[in-house]
Amino acid sequence: MNPNTSSACCEVQSVADDHADDWLFLCPELAEPLSSESGFREDQEAGEQSKLKSKLVSAWNSIKYGWSLKKKAKFKKSSPVNLLGKSYNIKNEEDRECFRRCFVSLLWLTYRRGFPQLPGSSLTTDSGWGCVLRTGQMLLARGLILHLMPPGWTWSAQYSLVKDDLDLLQSANSTEPGWAVDEKQRGRKLSLGSLLDRPMEATHRRVVSWFLDHPSAPFGIHRLVELGKSSGKKAGDWYGPSIVSHILRKAVAASVDLPNLVVYVAQDCTIYLQDVRTLCERPHPHFWKSVIILVPVRLGGQDLNPSYITYVKVLNVYVCVVVCG
Repeated sequence: MNPNTSSACCEVQSVADDHADDWLFLCPELAEPLSSESGFREDQEAGEQSKLKSKLVSAWNSIKYGWSLKKKAKFKKSSPVNLLGKSYNIKNEEDRECFRRCFVSLLWLTYRRGFPQLPGSSLTTDSGWGCVLRTGQMLLARGLILHLMPPGWTWSAQYSLVKDDLDLLQSANSTEPGWAVDEKQRGRKLSLGSLLDRPMEATHRRVVSWFLDHPSAPFGIHRLVELGKSSGKKAGDWYGPSIVSHILRKAVAASVDLPNLVVYVAQDCTIYLQDVRTLCERPHPHFWKSVIILVPVRLGGQDLNPSYITYVKVLNVYVCVVVCG
């Protein structure tokens, strides 16, 4: 081997290495965009994978829960219908109308998809896992209606008949609610917008807005999922009735719109009266707060435990809200 040749090769390699070192030394900032760009691509790929996973989970839940056979419900028209502790004779026209108005006045909150991403995840749907959260929302909504609205309040007959704000009712009976006082002689009725702007209807609409599927809603699913983190829950997990009860308690306590309402969650199926009194007296004993009492209890496995039948009849009491599960 020629030593000169070997030396020349080493010199060439050394010079090349020196140039490379100089390049890295003089232009270190040029290497940073490469690493940041690589990290950006990795984050982008991770985000796309997360979105794809969310879509697959949503599609699977739609298939899983959408293929269940729906049997047509059969009811005896001669049997009374019970709703929120009140019995209605459907054969009676007046009772049937009262039932319909009571039914359409209830708030129905169920699975949704396409809302903003839930905190800490890429999920935009609660299909398949948010059932108890939704029933918890309906429980709280019912309690708020009892708290803020007059006893026995329902939507007026005019509201359920109007399709949009331009649809004016044509009934000739000017003694019904909904007629404009200054226009009775002309036989003109208030539009849907006017009906919704009444004080009680406006309060009802405000309650509905508190349950929107949006991060800003105080009782929306985004807020409930956020509050569930302290209990070790995250979006996509199954929430039990007990955890949901405490989530609702925290949500009401944090709401600035309900300073005169508190939620009490019973411990070990036991209501301690002194604890309830103390909770309602705060901050001053002369200014009592309204209270929603939640009692997490397992009524049975596949069937209702007969020992609870007597207690389930408490649902007939007007102040009883609902059963969540």
